[in-house]
This record gives sequence, C-alpha cells and structure tokens, in this order.
Amino acid sequence: MKRAVGGFCVGLSWCGLVNCGTSAQSVDSLSAQASTDAGNAPKPSAGASITSVASGGLEAGAPSSSAPTDAALDASIGAAPDAPDAPGRAGADASSSSAAADASGISEPDAAQPPEVEAGNPHAGDPASCAGLTASCGAAQDSCCTSLTVTGGTFVLGSAESTATVATFALDKYEVTVARFRKFVDAYGGPPAPGAGAHPLLAGSGWQAAWDTAIAEDADGLKSAVHCRQEIYETWNSNAGSDSLPINCVSWYEAFAFCAWDGGRLPTEAEWEYAAAGGAEERRYPWGSEDPATTSKLAVYGCIEDGSAPGECAAADILPPGSKPAGAGSFGQLDMTGAMAEWTLDWYAEEYAAPCNNCANLSAGSERVFRGGNWYANVNYLPVALRFHMAPHSHSDINGIRCARDL
Repeated sequence: MKRAVGGFCVGLSWCGLVNCGTSAQSVDSLSAQASTDAGNAPKPSAGASITSVASGGLEAGAPSSSAPTDAALDASIGAAPDAPDAPGRAGADASSSSAAADASGISEPDAAQPPEVEAGNPHAGDPASCAGLTASCGAAQDSCCTSLTVTGGTFVLGSAESTATVATFALDKYEVTVARFRKFVDAYGGPPAPGAGAHPLLAGSGWQAAWDTAIAEDADGLKSAVHCRQEIYETWNSNAGSDSLPINCVSWYEAFAFCAWDGGRLPTEAEWEYAAAGGAEERRYPWGSEDPATTSKLAVYGCIEDGSAPGECAAADILPPGSKPAGAGSFGQLDMTGAMAEWTLDWYAEEYAAPCNNCANLSAGSERVFRGGNWYANVNYLPVALRFHMAPHSHSDINGIRCARDL
C-alpha cells in the first residue's frame, strides 16, 4: 500500500501517519490554523513550531477507548512551511568556518567509548541494547550503539533572540534499530525506577512514578503497545525480519524508558538542536547548506527511496540507520534529520527558556517536543531549527529514538 505526499491525504486516516490514538485530522482545520496549502506555505519566525492542532480540530473517527485524546500531531505533513532564516542557518557547508569551529571548541567527532573496549571488536563494551548483537550499522559497519562526543558550547537556539549553552555530552551515532528495541522488550519487567534516565544537570528530569500507568506493565503489553494503526509502515514485528530498520511507533514514555534501560537518556531539545546544527556553526542542515532537494544522498525523506514516483509512499521508503553517510553532522551523527523524527526530553512551550544554560522545559504540559524531519515528510521539514510536538502517548510511524549519554 502507498500513500501520497505533497498534499493532504483526505482519504487516509492521519493515524496512518500519526497512529497516535487520535482521529483523522481535518484538512480544513489544518488550512485554517497553519495556512499550509500547497504552494502557499508561510515562513514561520525562527524557532516557531509548525502549528499546534488541538484535539478540537480533529475530524470524525473516534479514537479507541484505550487511546489518549489530549493532543494531535503538530506537523501537518505534506505542504510544509519553509525553514526559518535565522542568522547562520542559511548554512555553512560541511567544510566551512573552521574559525567558528575553533572558537566554539568543536572538534572532530570522538567516539564516547566505555572503558576497556576490546581492540578490533566494535561491539565490545556496548550498552545493553547491543549486547550479543553481531549486526553493524552504516557504511562504517560499526556498532549500532556507537555514541559520539558532542563538545559543548553556546549557539543560537531556533532564533536570533534565543541563545543556549550546552555542556559536553555524548549522542548516539544512529537511531535505535528494531533489533536494539527487541533486546529492551525481551528484558522488560515494567516501568523504570523513579529517577531513572535523568539529565545530570537537571533536577527532577528522571522518570516519575506518576508515569507508570502510561507504559506497559510487562513485555507482552509492551509488544502490543508498539504498533501503529496502519501497520504497513510500522517497523516492529514479532520476528527478526525488520531488525535492521529504525524502530518507530514508540511513544515518548517508551522512548524514555528505552534510553534509561540502555544506560542513557533522552536529549534535551537544546542538546538535540546543538548537535544537529554543529553547535556554533549553526548549520541549516546537519551536513551544511546544500539543498537536499537536489540529491537523495543526504537524508531519507519524502518517500523517495523505493524507486517509485516521489511522494508515493511505501514501507520500502524506510531505510536502515546510517544509509546516508554524506548527511553526517559536524559531530558525526547520522540521520539527524529525515529517517525518523526523534523524541526529546522537553515538554512543548511556545517560548524557549531564557537564558538557557543546559535547560529543558520540565513544566508539565500536554505535548512533548520531537525534532528532525522524517522519511515521509517533504524537504521543507528537514531544517534543524524546526520544532514539532505531539501528545507523549502518541504512537506514530514517523517517530523513533536516539539516546544521549553522559560523559
């Protein structure tokens, strides 16, 4: 089965895209709130989100009794706004601005290796999700759990009026694969312990006991939860046939729990953008300024990977992590935009914290932030300054996981 991109697919439930337990999203409500008709897309201010759509703007098609209904997908995939033109986001290309890199302390990507890594064995010392796995990721054929150092610094967060300082941390090179998530499912014994997965510089950022009811009690429940309504696009299955693909259809709670179990945590929104933009280089895209619309070598987006006409979507448009090595960011991470969008720690708020010094929005809201374009969305969703948000219970076939780690 395929679905069309480039306009709004009225005939297809938005739960084919969002699969979040909300009903189909009204084209009229999207047009009224977002003004994102094809060919007439607005250009938001830098750092602005792409339209929050309240549950009141949803079309008929009642959600299941067990599904959350507090919010819907923020991003109206199809005709999308242009990326913000924040200073610096016109982008230096990947080879530019060595002076800026020197000034910000950005260095060549370093693997955040655990102690006593066995020489010549890319899987030695791996986190729990890669223990015993022999499959490798990317053109480098290194461990799918490779984590790379992101040297901290200060940068423009989303707009020229918002600056943020981020401490040095590590961020996984690859998005979490189905094989890695399967290890989590096999080991799953219930919700994380209170405080697990906390950011070391943010008090109260760990798992909260109040969230226990938002995640499965056992492994069987978790297997049942990690599904999208339109199953053709979900990557999880009961056998190992899709193990090389990035996991999708995971809620924010499941993403948080996975990273905590794997010895990591979800990155803050500021950390995610800092890594994707190359820190003080403030790139428009992770790779620099090159327009991804002119080539398919930089990112997985727009349903262009299966050989069919652009915008004709199929499960084959989802590729294994690391399939676009030319799209690597300044710190070495791959698929930071395109492939799967990635959950971050923050609750969504229209304004960023100011000043932002290793900040995150921990004030409870109705939606969590996710970042990066995705395999389904068109090229306008790829700039790294764009923000998206949806209910944390949502299970979407565009959302996956990337974990941060402390050094």
